[in-house]
Amino acid sequence: MPWKSKKQQAWGHTAAGQKALGGSAAVSEWDSATNFSGLPEKKMGWMQDESDREKSAGTKGKFSGAAAKAGKSTAAYAEEKKGAPGKAGQRARMALMFAKARKG
Repeated sequence: MPWKSKKQQAWGHTAAGQKALGGSAAVSEWDSATNFSGLPEKKMGWMQDESDREKSAGTKGKFSGAAAKAGKSTAAYAEEKKGAPGKAGQRARMALMFAKARKG
């Protein structure tokens, strides 16, 4: 498994990191699996990971498209669907979290 950030890689080379990962051989394995050319200083947050996952899965914009089809704003549609089961509810709750994060 590759390192996700330079900070994680530095931790992996500490005594605590080597103990947690199973020794220096395991740390060397992580080093060899990592492409260090584009390694960020710190790992991105879970929201960025989720946004990237949506893009790669081809689901980015599905919820806002459903809101437009229903003739509502994304925020209004998210409030309406936040208690719904399945993907509609998941996407509604995610839209509300992203909106709250944008506001700060």
